[in-house]
Amino acid sequence: MEARMSGRWPIVVAMLAAVACSSAAAPYREYEIRFDAPAPPSLDQNPSDSELIDAIAWLMRHRLDLPFPADIKAYVYVNEATGRPAQWILEGHADWVKFKVLDLLGYQPYAESRNTVVRAVLGSTTPIKFFPDLQALASSAAWTQSMNRLGSPATYGQAFLAVDWLVEQYGSAKLTEFLERFALDADPRAHWGTVFPIPYRQFRDDFRARLDGLGRPTPPAGTGSPPASPPSSSR
Repeated sequence: MEARMSGRWPIVVAMLAAVACSSAAAPYREYEIRFDAPAPPSLDQNPSDSELIDAIAWLMRHRLDLPFPADIKAYVYVNEATGRPAQWILEGHADWVKFKVLDLLGYQPYAESRNTVVRAVLGSTTPIKFFPDLQALASSAAWTQSMNRLGSPATYGQAFLAVDWLVEQYGSAKLTEFLERFALDADPRAHWGTVFPIPYRQFRDDFRARLDGLGRPTPPAGTGSPPASPPSSSR
């Protein structure tokens, strides 16, 4: 599918990504989203909002295997959920979905989007060693405070790279399963251990080591282990 981006496309993609990870908020417009087409809707150079939403939603459901109900049901899902995932997971997943959709639409390869985030993290005015731990980005209030104080690379950038690495290790289906568990009548503290084989704290510690290694120069051959490569995902 050939796609020429207009100024509103990134906004629409971000909106759909937010709904997919159950973090959308009013005000909003309601659209009747259609998923039953045998192929993604074709788009001309100036698609309407509804055509664009149908195309992106089709890709999210049929190519990314994301549970994407009509938006009114998405809001019911949010209101009925028991607890909520950590804010870094919601924000990181929203960007992961956005970058995947941009890739599927033929606008920007996922790897290019990821590399842009890595460059932003490495060039951040807040050095990586001062980035908050993922646990410090768990609540909405702490997220907002860190964003205002430390900037986007330390929050949105870090969150995306953490989700990217989580998907690389365990697959996007596992992440979707984890997010869906928050609609169950169950202790939300048990969801991570039910889905992922790695303890939550160990994942945080391992990711932190990986993040700290992004800016380290590659040592000469034979002088030790190389630093962590930029997080990547093909799933």
